[in-house]
Amino acid sequence: MQVWSVGLLRKLVRNIGQGRRKFASLYRIHGLWGAFRLIWKNIFLLETVCRLEKDLSIPDKKVEPAIPLDIEIVSNRLGVENWPWVGKIHAIRGDYGVEQFHNRFGRGDLCFAASSEGIFVGFVWLEFPPGAEAGYPLYPEEAYTYDGWVFENYRGKRALPYIQQAIMDYVRAHHKDIRRLVTHVATWNKYSLFGDQRAGYIVRRLERTVMIFGIHTKQILDRDIPVDVIMHQG
Repeated sequence: MQVWSVGLLRKLVRNIGQGRRKFASLYRIHGLWGAFRLIWKNIFLLETVCRLEKDLSIPDKKVEPAIPLDIEIVSNRLGVENWPWVGKIHAIRGDYGVEQFHNRFGRGDLCFAASSEGIFVGFVWLEFPPGAEAGYPLYPEEAYTYDGWVFENYRGKRALPYIQQAIMDYVRAHHKDIRRLVTHVATWNKYSLFGDQRAGYIVRRLERTVMIFGIHTKQILDRDIPVDVIMHQG
């Protein structure tokens, strides 16, 4: 019990330090209230999310984006400091955002970045089991996609599902042991929910995200899936 308490205390101290750096970075970009609004969810958050899954044995109905898109897979071999789009990340997330990308590369996560005619469009992250982002350990046959972002000018162009399908193709080709992709999306975030479903994900259940001072877990909810989070093909 004492070892567990010491470990939790160290994690809290580390998270508080990260929170300070994140707030300072966002303050320079968004001002006081903008930074507070963005960082609050890391201090205390209760949010209902959908768990979506993609069975990789099921072929995809290929998404055609409304703009030409090129996909680049960025890994630790390149490093964030040598990535041409690092300035764009700094512009939206500041120094802490660049630090966060560096840490993700360091643990082996991959960033699937999309560009259109030389302009950075967006990205989705991929991590492998046991994982650190889902709120619980992944099964050995699962991989997790997270932190999908498309710049506002390119939303509605089917960029997000196109990136997700690039991830599906990559995992099928290079990680035969991974049979399922998993992601979480808040129930209010219809843009991401419908984009992921267009890519081939299926909403499996509802969960609750619990975040307290950066310590993150998920709780499975015994609730019916709301009709409005399901994308109906027409």
